[in-house]
Amino acid sequence: MIVLCEYDTFPEDEQIRLKIMNDTEGRFVPLPGSDTGEDWRDMEDFAFSLDDESKRDCLLNAIQGSGAFRCFKDLVFEMEIREDWFEFKNRRMRGRVFDWLLNKKLIIEEEAEQYKQHLEEEAKRCWQRLQRRERDMKNMNPGATVECSDPRGYPGLSTGTRYRIIDERPDDGLIRVKDDNIRQRWYQKTAFEVKCNQ
Repeated sequence: MIVLCEYDTFPEDEQIRLKIMNDTEGRFVPLPGSDTGEDWRDMEDFAFSLDDESKRDCLLNAIQGSGAFRCFKDLVFEMEIREDWFEFKNRRMRGRVFDWLLNKKLIIEEEAEQYKQHLEEEAKRCWQRLQRRERDMKNMNPGATVECSDPRGYPGLSTGTRYRIIDERPDDGLIRVKDDNIRQRWYQKTAFEVKCNQ
């Protein structure tokens, strides 16, 4: 079973995606996507699961009418319960995945528990990578030292090379560094990892 992080793209995920796209033997079977009704019910059930009555009522009001998904997403961020929502949503998705696998007879009941454990560990690792990436983004300030982790599309950068940030454009997710040719250029923060701040 292959698990890809849904929250962000990492270089190793791209290699897996290419392997799946180039599969000619039919080894990879895509999972069915969730429908809008399921997504809406997940948001409603999550709201009802909250102990805080004011947050619960606020979320329930937000998912009524048009723009429900966007309103909900903004509110869980503002209320600082985004991690709780992701955990809830992932638990629901895992349940649907295993129901589907069992119905298709791709796994048997005895294997389900083992796969569930594997999926939970992968989801936790993925979430930790995302949190680490978010911390890195916040720490990519002028003067910080970063290391290039993904130079694809950037001919002036090399994997593993360290660069000092000269300037940043937080709204665009860009930093300016001197590349291997000593040229100052703007690059996406996602191509780097923070190594030290000074």
